[in-house]
Amino acid sequence: MSYTFYRSMSLRTFFKENQQIFEQILLEEAESIRRDIRRILRRGQVDLMHNAQQVIAYALNNEKDNIEAFAQKEGKMWAEHTIDLSFKLEWVHALRRTVWTFVEKYHSLLENKESTDFFSWEREVNDCIDLFLNTFVESYTTYREEVMQKQERLVESLSVPIIPINNSISVLPLIGAVEESRLDFLKEKVLEIVAEKKIHTLIVDLSGIGHIEKGVVNSFNHMIDGISLMGCKTVITGIPSALAMEIATSEVAWKPEVKTLGTLQQALNDCFLADV
Repeated sequence: MSYTFYRSMSLRTFFKENQQIFEQILLEEAESIRRDIRRILRRGQVDLMHNAQQVIAYALNNEKDNIEAFAQKEGKMWAEHTIDLSFKLEWVHALRRTVWTFVEKYHSLLENKESTDFFSWEREVNDCIDLFLNTFVESYTTYREEVMQKQERLVESLSVPIIPINNSISVLPLIGAVEESRLDFLKEKVLEIVAEKKIHTLIVDLSGIGHIEKGVVNSFNHMIDGISLMGCKTVITGIPSALAMEIATSEVAWKPEVKTLGTLQQALNDCFLADV
């Protein structure tokens, strides 16, 4: 490879004038992740080469504030595109190796350059690359954790979709499998919402549930006890045949104060007639 070089050239200029060679060496150093590089470049998610040049520019100028801000931005962007963190670690290591290949080449072309300058560059550039990498990882993981927490809160809210009908009546339609662990979580959230919304009548519609874990009647009863203690009446509608069979063949029954109706519409009609 033929480098552009003249004796008065600074290291920064040497990097700039030999950008194509730098990119070629960087891709060679990143051989282990070349397939991922092609995929990212093809999708246009991140301009890897531009970002590498930006990191080097900041590092060569020892611009630690800029490199930290850039790393924070990059970390969030990579997390948004869900690009694997291990890929970035490999990329930065390849970048570091390429930088030192260039620095070594620059000093060999100078011939009589003092070694103290080399080690000074080494400290400054390594410190900046380390700062970039640490800040990037922190930004990446922080953003991913925030996204996961938002998703968990969304799942929780969807798991207890209490729908207000009016100021005193609400409906809790249960969909999917009904298991002990879900009912434990459900009980806690339902009691919170009943207290917060001051619900007088809660209609629990079971017509959309699928698999029912054995022993759930007890768990339902515990939830109903809590609701009752808060002055709220429970009405259960749409009991599926599998659950009806379990109740009929077990020693556990619904609480006597619990009203059961065939459909949600019946329950709503009864509630509104009672309010008239």
